[in-house]
Amino acid sequence: MATSGDINQQAVRRFIAELKAQSVRALEICDLLEVLADDLPRRSAPIWRETQRQAKAVLLPYFHVLAQQVLPLLLTRTEGQDERQDVLLKLQSACLNRIETTRQMSDFFDDALQSDRFSHDTEALGFAVRGFFELLRNDIG
Repeated sequence: MATSGDINQQAVRRFIAELKAQSVRALEICDLLEVLADDLPRRSAPIWRETQRQAKAVLLPYFHVLAQQVLPLLLTRTEGQDERQDVLLKLQSACLNRIETTRQMSDFFDDALQSDRFSHDTEALGFAVRGFFELLRNDIG
C-alpha cells in the first residue's frame, strides 16, 4: 500500500516531468520562430498565425506554472533565507514579464498579419521575433 509520502513523491516526479516537457516544447517554439524569421517574407501569414497560436498555447502555460506554482512553492521552502528568496522573487517577476511579453508579441502578430498579408515591414517583424525568441531561450535554457 502506498503511503502519502510515496504519493507526494510520485506527484512531484510527474510535475517535474511535465515541466521538463513544457520546457522542450517552449524551446521548439523558439526554433520555429527562428526559422520563420529567417525566411521572411517568404512564409505566408497563415503559417505565422499557426505559429502564434502554438506559441500562446505553449509559452503562456509554461510561464504561468513557473510563476504561480513552482516559484511560490520554492518561496515557502526558503523562508528565512533572504538571498534565495530574492533570487526566486526576481525569477518570478521575470516569468510574469514573459507572460506579458508573449501577449504583446501575439498582439503584434495580430497587427502585422491583417488580411493574410504582412502589414508591417518584414524586417521589423523579423527583428521583433528574433528578440522575442532569444529572450525566451535565455530564460528557458
